[in-house]
Amino acid sequence: MKALIGIASLCMLLAATLPARSVAATDVDARNIVNAYFEALKTGDVATIKIITSGDLLRKRSRLLDNPSYPEHLITAYQSASFVITDVSKIGNDRYSVKATIQLNANEQLPRTYTVESSTGASTPELRVVDEENI
Repeated sequence: MKALIGIASLCMLLAATLPARSVAATDVDARNIVNAYFEALKTGDVATIKIITSGDLLRKRSRLLDNPSYPEHLITAYQSASFVITDVSKIGNDRYSVKATIQLNANEQLPRTYTVESSTGASTPELRVVDEENI
């Protein structure tokens, strides 16, 4: 019994000292982060938007995200909208293009392409939405 406990302790010690292995992001991860972004738009959750965006998109939106009336604007614009991802494709190492359509009402659709990439320096991928384009 003592030998078994010793072996288990040694295994735990070795596992704790090994360097963390990076796990590659997948298209499912890219889809999930874009869905989270849209849900944050619908609910006016600017705190979440600031967390899950970076790069050009965060720079473009930073003044809006700091505006106290922006959450209400987002809720008004998106609360009854629907969102459908139509395509996810890998465009680089931990970088994805996510095509989607935002259906605002019966007559208005907004086709979008989101660029999603892994944040730098993370041992596990933390994907961020870095760009949004009208298509």
